[in-house]
Amino acid sequence: MIAVPAMIPVYVVHDAVSFARGIDGMRGLCVHLLKHDPLERGYFFFINKRKNQVRAIWYDGQGFVLATKRLSTGKFKNWPKQGESPFSMIQHFQAQGLLNDGVHHEKCFHPMWKKSDF
Repeated sequence: MIAVPAMIPVYVVHDAVSFARGIDGMRGLCVHLLKHDPLERGYFFFINKRKNQVRAIWYDGQGFVLATKRLSTGKFKNWPKQGESPFSMIQHFQAQGLLNDGVHHEKCFHPMWKKSDF
């Protein structure tokens, strides 16, 4: 299981990418598409062309971590759609939901996981 900490920014790339890239290729995508270097801070999520796998890359202080999760049933149906930007930022609990069952919308979470307004 990929655990996403609460205070780390999470970036989701909207377009599907080839998972033939290694760590250097995924880091290059982060720098080129998002204008953010994973060395700075953040989790970066990508989806494959078949929309049944998600790949995350982050820097843990000692080196890069590249993790791939395959959805056991079906596809990631609610992957964020592309708007004006090729990526979007999501909350850590949305990232956990996306990794667990392919859902990232706030309305799909139990009320205890919803963002508070203080």
